Amino acid sequence: MNKNGVNIQQCIRLQEQRENAVQRAEELFREMKEDRNIAPDVFAYTGLLSAYGRSGRAEEAHKFLEECLYEYDQKKDPQMKPTAVTFTAILNAWSKAENVPDAAEKAHAMLHRMKDDYGIDPNVFSYSAVLDAYARSGHPDSADKAHELFCNMRSVAGLEPNAYTCTNVLKALAKGGQVDKAEELLISLINCESVTAKLGPHAFSSVLDGWSKSNRRDAAERAENLLIQMHNLYHCKKIEGPPNAICYNNVLAC
Repeated sequence: MNKNGVNIQQCIRLQEQRENAVQRAEELFREMKEDRNIAPDVFAYTGLLSAYGRSGRAEEAHKFLEECLYEYDQKKDPQMKPTAVTFTAILNAWSKAENVPDAAEKAHAMLHRMKDDYGIDPNVFSYSAVLDAYARSGHPDSADKAHELFCNMRSVAGLEPNAYTCTNVLKALAKGGQVDKAEELLISLINCESVTAKLGPHAFSSVLDGWSKSNRRDAAERAENLLIQMHNLYHCKKIEGPPNAICYNNVLAC
């Protein structure tokens, strides 16, 4: 069997494992609540939310969270009060949702809701999940919304990004056709003293992938120049690692 066939089988097995994990999580939650008469707390329903998210069942996760939030709003039981981890679980679910055109908008709305309705400050992982949703979205304005959210995270919320956050906003910009802005942001983040996260091949390949899909005449030259710059930055110990196969493949595809 060829490599692609093996990869497809691995993906199928992984999805089956995730579906089985969701089914088992649902059974345990039901057993806990109905059979054992144990009131689930925030940790219990956050765990089930995470299981839904990992399997790509964002809409089910959202419906379940709404039920939990309604119960909390009615009872005000402190054991049921959602946390940043709870909301990040649903944000991660939306970021991985397939065939849901407005997944990024739903994730962004939930980000506001956790702060406005429940007084919970989103953390860098919360922002990263929404940026990931925008990076996967095909909407024409996703790049602008992702960049604005990234800037607000730093200037308004006072949070500095980790490597995953940076990669997600770069990916959103590059996929949205704003490769110039993505490359400019990449270099500025590397040179910014307040950003402690070291970027590497994942961040660079996000921008190089944008150049490989660009119709600009200078796309190949820009990609190769960025690859050279990546080598130089690595030798200066300013980034995490040297160009990998994906980086080279992106340049070759230009």
